[in-house]
Amino acid sequence: MMDCFEPPGARASVVLIHGGGFVVGSRRMRPIRLLAARLVEAGLAVCAIDYRLGLRISGALDDTCSAYEAWARRAPDRDRISLVGLSAGGYLAYAAASRVPAVRVACIYGLLEIPWRAPLADPAQPTLLLHGDADRLVQVAQAERAAARRVARSLPTELAIYPKAGHGFMRTPGATFDRAAQAIATWCSSP
Repeated sequence: MMDCFEPPGARASVVLIHGGGFVVGSRRMRPIRLLAARLVEAGLAVCAIDYRLGLRISGALDDTCSAYEAWARRAPDRDRISLVGLSAGGYLAYAAASRVPAVRVACIYGLLEIPWRAPLADPAQPTLLLHGDADRLVQVAQAERAAARRVARSLPTELAIYPKAGHGFMRTPGATFDRAAQAIATWCSSP
């Protein structure tokens, strides 16, 4: 399932992937709705998706890739699609980037390490990592380690750490939400 928003003259597209720890959530969650609206206002076409829940991570990844392919068939700019994920959706965005031709990746407080799963391969695409330094659910160290690995491999990487921001800072409009939404819109619009 997906909800797609196509503003006239969209200059790039985004596949937006919700969080929820792989067990809850949907494309209609508040953070997804808020971010989708902000990205559309910034002139990006957005496709917010759902995926299988219940810790079936390989199924969720398959669903993410299938949704990307479906969106790519109708997106206004098929060659400029980015993957953007929040929390568990950040994991799916990061993992899907090795399987689909996304041009950019953005992980917002992304769950990038799961102890019982093999480490994710770092995607070659330019990657933006956004995290709060007060996140008690997904430690900021995950984003810092991913950024350090990527930089050591000369992969295009940007890390933005938001002071005093906890997990889920995209749930509520405000200064942190505004800065993060603008960073994502700029990142996904870049040539």
